[in-house]
Amino acid sequence: MSGKVFFVLFSFLSILSFKPDSPGTPSLELILSAYKRVDKLFNTPNTSSKADSACMDGFRQVISDLNHISKERRTDSLLYQSNYKLGVLYEIYKDYSKATAAYLQAIKFSSTPNEKFMNFILVGAGYYNQNNFDSATYFLLRAAQSPDNLGVKEDRMRLFNTLGVLYYDNGNYLQSKNYFGQALQLIDSKGLTDKYSLQLNIAACYFKLGLYEQALSIYKKTLNYHLLSTPLYMNMGRTYRGLHQYEAALSFFRKVNISAAPNVLNEMARTALEEGNADAASGWLDQYRSEKQSLHTNALDDGENEIYSGDLDIFHNKPESALLHLQEALIIFSRNYSDKDIYKNPVSFTGSFAYYRLFEVLDKKASAWEMVYRKTSRPEDLRAAYDTYQSTISLLSYIERSYEMDDAKILLKQKSGGIYAHALEVCLQLDKLYPNTGYLDAAFLISEKNKASVMSSQIRERNFLLSAGPENNFGAEERNIKFNIARLNSKADERIDADLLQKINDEKSVYETQLVNLHRKMEGNNRFYQLKYSDDFPSINKMQQSMSVDQALISIYNSAEKIDVFVLTKSSLEHIGLDSGEAIRQNIQNWIQTLQSAESGRHVSTGGLKKIIYTQLMKPIIRLAGNKEEWIIVPDGLFFQLPIESLPGDEDGNMVIEKHVIGYEFSARFIIDPDLHPSGQLQNKEVISFAPFSQRGARLQSEGMGSLERLPFSQEEINELPGSRFANQSATKEVFMKNINRFPIIHLATHAMTDLDNPSASFIAFYPTAGIPSDDFLFLDEIYSLNMDSCRMIVISACETGRGEFVHNEGVMSFARAFLYAGCPSTINTLWKADDHSTAEIIRLFYKYLEDGDSKSRALQKAKLEFIRINPLYRNPAYWSHIILTGNPCALYKKKQPWIWAVFAISCGTILFFTIRKRKEKKVDAFQG
Repeated sequence: MSGKVFFVLFSFLSILSFKPDSPGTPSLELILSAYKRVDKLFNTPNTSSKADSACMDGFRQVISDLNHISKERRTDSLLYQSNYKLGVLYEIYKDYSKATAAYLQAIKFSSTPNEKFMNFILVGAGYYNQNNFDSATYFLLRAAQSPDNLGVKEDRMRLFNTLGVLYYDNGNYLQSKNYFGQALQLIDSKGLTDKYSLQLNIAACYFKLGLYEQALSIYKKTLNYHLLSTPLYMNMGRTYRGLHQYEAALSFFRKVNISAAPNVLNEMARTALEEGNADAASGWLDQYRSEKQSLHTNALDDGENEIYSGDLDIFHNKPESALLHLQEALIIFSRNYSDKDIYKNPVSFTGSFAYYRLFEVLDKKASAWEMVYRKTSRPEDLRAAYDTYQSTISLLSYIERSYEMDDAKILLKQKSGGIYAHALEVCLQLDKLYPNTGYLDAAFLISEKNKASVMSSQIRERNFLLSAGPENNFGAEERNIKFNIARLNSKADERIDADLLQKINDEKSVYETQLVNLHRKMEGNNRFYQLKYSDDFPSINKMQQSMSVDQALISIYNSAEKIDVFVLTKSSLEHIGLDSGEAIRQNIQNWIQTLQSAESGRHVSTGGLKKIIYTQLMKPIIRLAGNKEEWIIVPDGLFFQLPIESLPGDEDGNMVIEKHVIGYEFSARFIIDPDLHPSGQLQNKEVISFAPFSQRGARLQSEGMGSLERLPFSQEEINELPGSRFANQSATKEVFMKNINRFPIIHLATHAMTDLDNPSASFIAFYPTAGIPSDDFLFLDEIYSLNMDSCRMIVISACETGRGEFVHNEGVMSFARAFLYAGCPSTINTLWKADDHSTAEIIRLFYKYLEDGDSKSRALQKAKLEFIRINPLYRNPAYWSHIILTGNPCALYKKKQPWIWAVFAISCGTILFFTIRKRKEKKVDAFQG
């Protein structure tokens, strides 16, 4: 039978003697005989559509007759085969709804794991073809969670390919590429067409990730196959457009057969519009609409036509008309939403398909409303933009939570950062129009809600798994998978040949798929599912309740033209917009560079710059928060590299540190959640400390890695610390890994290297015993897989451990973030390489005040001020402000109470005095008597 791709599993049918249950019901023997005749026709090669129709009628009759027989007498294996083969026939003729229903019945009557596995795949593919993505995901991932020995290669190839397409349509291009890669590995040398198709799919993922050259390289190689030219030409056209080579793009689009791929008309229109040729774009969009019925277009293509028609209206400055097109696109992509009112937006996204396209539509719609407002100045149009942005942000949050891999979540943030900036600006405009009506609160939440959401989600999930008890091993399994991914990342960064690199990437994709499957298993727990998809961000009132009267949370938000500063205290929320944002950022950059370039003991002149920064930045902040002693800073962008305590705190040039205790957080959400910051005061004061390079440095054996210098003051740094100390050859990664959860405090006096271009290559150095970086060094990705729930603080006395790649709304991908992510609530880290002696002295003083019972933030402030007092030559902040606290600022130990001992001593002295006096009086009385 032409076009059939299936694997029929024949089962032994037990034929039992049977008496009809009712008059007119055929016997089991007659039903079996009828089934055999239909099955023979089904397996006849090259049959006609008429014969296929007769097959379908035959299988339906067999199923109907079997359903009239009592359950005790009928054979489920015959029902299984009939439903399964009926589903195959429906699928051939693209009746996906009936095919899916038949496969579901086949699952019901299946008797072996193999049968269930195969039909899970078929049902998932059927739901996908009906644009029912949630159900498709459910069944496909049930198949993916089955043992690896189930099914044949072709089954698993279809599974991975369908999952790849599913994740692609939802915008998770990293995981989509992984699935396509795994499907590709299952193809033998004879499967040329399948291999070709999967290579096109992988290249399409590269295209969506913005890796146009990689995509184009694959496309050029596949030209030699001379197969399926339509999808190849379509994808090459898109890639050349991504490279802004519009003529080349159009030349490939023109080679596409329009009847086979009608969406090429939309692609040509978009290309022409990007090139500025609105007339050509209009013509192709009109052609698509006029020929839509005859071309048999699908919903995705129809939605794209509406999007590009809206883009064309925006090009002609007709946002009102664009809104009508975008509303139609919303209806198409939402599936369960049908409101044509342009002022309305979806409130629920469950059941939607093509989430990423839906996000693009909402983004464009919000921008169109802003254009309308600029033309009309009507407040209701600005409110419509605000409502649409809120819907867009809700969708982004839903998409992020649906992703299992952090890399995919980070990529989503990188692509959607502008949404929050525009939404914030619209909200602040509404606050000016309608003050004291809640828009300022909404603006603060927009600026904060998405900050560090990936890290917060991981910490909440880990805490849930810990609370589930030791019998639940999901947490350990997840950490093991993540550790293996991190290990492969570090190996991939070593200098290896292309074949080995490909092998590592293939192995990594398998682990990443295991992680996806594990998370789907975890979602089977209702509590975990609710935790994952619920909006956990605290209300402003709840945050204020957790603050003391002397605290101020200062949240900074960077946008293109301005800097927004929110100041939250126990009783108020205030905002100030600094319009000269670019000038402020340039001056801050100059300040940071000045601090980082200072040499030991040399005075650095910052007088002029200090006055400018005070006027531009600090004076407005002090006006709002100057009366609060403790500042909690939530930085953004460049401000992650800036120690606020180094800046001038008044017009006389006195530094902020002289009046304020400073700590840093990745998000305002972390100031209240007890699960993220375990409270309580330590009884165990032991520290595990490492100083691998106190006696000598080390030359690294790997090519291009250079050498690590000796750190002469690192031994002095750990000498007085209680607990276990490891120096030089004993300070190895192996020792660290064995002890990370046995001590409440970890101290690392060592080297660290931060690679801003390739964060996975960043590492903390231990003594190199193996000569292999992946064995000797703790790489950034490895830290994310650690379990550090018993560690209360880590002190990383190494260079630049607070630096890293900045991801909009997530923060800096630094060592500090990695340790917080791994469960350690507080880190002491450094922003740049500073004087080794000053670092050691400040850390020593910090421990002294910490042991006295001061909070971490106050202990660090006192340590720095005492260091300045003792070393006046080092007063310049270049020598002490590089050390900062990130995370929970609370005290670790009980506060020492010297006054109690003083009162006790005075009391004892007083009692003793009167006792002696009384005795003397008695002796006098006796003598006188």
